[in-house]
Formats: sequence, C-alpha cells, structure tokens
Amino acid sequence: SIIYPNIILTTAHTISGLSAVDLRVKAGVWNTTNILESDKHQDRTVAATVLHSGYDKSKVQNDVALLVLNDPLEITDNVAPVCLPSRDTIFNSTDCIATGWGVGNFGNKGIGSVLRMVHLPLVDSNKCQEEFRKVPKLGPNFNLHSSFICAGRDLADTCTGDGGGPLVCPLLDDSGKYVQIGITSWGIGCGDLPGAYSSVIAAREWIDTMSDAFPATSPRQSL
Repeated sequence: SIIYPNIILTTAHTISGLSAVDLRVKAGVWNTTNILESDKHQDRTVAATVLHSGYDKSKVQNDVALLVLNDPLEITDNVAPVCLPSRDTIFNSTDCIATGWGVGNFGNKGIGSVLRMVHLPLVDSNKCQEEFRKVPKLGPNFNLHSSFICAGRDLADTCTGDGGGPLVCPLLDDSGKYVQIGITSWGIGCGDLPGAYSSVIAAREWIDTMSDAFPATSPRQSL
C-alpha cells in the first residue's frame, strides 16, 4: 500500500532476498488484463528496500518492510496514500477489508489478474493463539508475537499470493474513511483458521522513523 508518494508499505517476507533493482511498483491497477483503463496506472522503479530491524523469519515476527521509490507517485483519484492508525484510533473491527492479488487456493503459485477483496472481522489475539496451538506444526507452546493481529471467519480468508497486501478497517466516526491496521503476512491453509497480519499500530513508530529518513523532496540515500 502507498503510505507516502515515495514509500510503499509491505511485508518483509515478500521482498526478503530481493534487491531494489529486482522490483517494480505498479500503482492504480485493479485488472492487469484490461487494456483500456479508465484510470491510468503509474509505474515506478525502487531505490531502496528497508526491512524491519526486528524481522525474524524463523520466529515469525516483525514482518514489515518499506519500498522507497526513485520517483514519487502522482496523487490522483486512483493513486493515493492510505491512512495509518495510531494507538488511539477507534475503528470498527468487525467489518475490515483485505485486498490482494492471490489466486484463492492454498499452494497455487503466481498471482491473479484481478485485484480481489474479502470482508473479515478481527479475531482476539488470545483466541487466535489458541487456534494456532491446535496445529501440529506449531504445537501447544506456540506464542503469537505481539507484532501480529489476526482476522478471519469461516471460509473467508486471504491466501497464497496475497502477502504484503493491506487489511483496512473503517473508522467509527461515520466519515467513511478507512485505516490500514494490518498487512497480510501468514496463515495455516486458507479459510480454516484466522490469518496472521502484521500489526501496523505495533510497527507505527518504526514506519514513521524510516519514512522520515526518505523524504520525497530529498536525495535518495541508503540505510
């Protein structure tokens, strides 16, 4: 998701092992097969990748990363930053929306041609942890790290190919605005258990600090 004209928020596991020159950002697209777009998309190259300093794939925690673009995106009707929450933000946790390019079936490789969405409620972290502990692969001693939140309901879930996509929830002030509270990270199968999403609130301080290091009007630099 776009959080600043020159910064994209995603998960560390989706870009770990890749360099900036391996990546391209295509903003404002919802259907890659639609040649006659009503709203034009924008292509950008990536200047730097920044993985969370606490990212640990083996322990499954702090799965957050930023892409810093060489050239800022132009803000238009279909290309704009998402709002990020603070710890004091009050939002509706029962009707959140996850979007992604996954193909909808666990284990399928590649991505789909159409951006998809699913309505999901947040799931209490303790309840989510108990569900995960029933999975033999994780075991009864599994602890859900505080850098994650959970969301999902019966047969509704994100899946393979959706990693790095946003989970947004509506504010409770009737403004019609949404805030991004999660980033699709991992799960056990698709639709059987709640999915784990990197918590934007937990990572907010890191996101702000790293974003400040790459202002859109300043020369690019490396961390």
